[in-house]
Order: sequence, then structure tokens, then C-alpha cells
Amino acid sequence: MSGILIDTLVYIFLKNWEYKDKSFVYYDWLSRDFFKYLKEIDSNKLYWLAPGSNRYVWKSGNFQYKANQAYNTSLGY
Repeated sequence: MSGILIDTLVYIFLKNWEYKDKSFVYYDWLSRDFFKYLKEIDSNKLYWLAPGSNRYVWKSGNFQYKANQAYNTSLGY
């Protein structure tokens, strides 16, 4: 996963995250919820638009499996 893709997905996630205006106390939820967001992205989606430039950001492979593993780890499984 490229750095610009990570930046784009984080931007999209944080824009809509319900606890975005909360303190550092919610950082563990931030990680958990971001991994959940990543694992639930349609694996057939090929690109996103980068914020600001609206350039195409293409994925180089599926990341949902690893995101699912990270999500389960964040839950203590």
C-alpha cells in the first residue's frame, strides 16, 4: 500500500469518524475503527481520489486481509 493511498484513506476515515473531536483518550478506538474501516472497503475498488488534488490513487493489491488481522488484534483476539 502506497503512502499516498494511506494518507487518502486516513483523510476519508477521519472526516467521518464519530470521535474526531475527542481527546487522546480515544486513540485506541481510532486505531480499532480505522482497521475496521479498511477491512470493510470493497476489495473490487481500484482507486480513490486524493484530497486536494483529486488525482487518482490506485491500489497495488488487496489490503483487507491484513486490515482484518489488525482489527482482530485490536480487539484482543
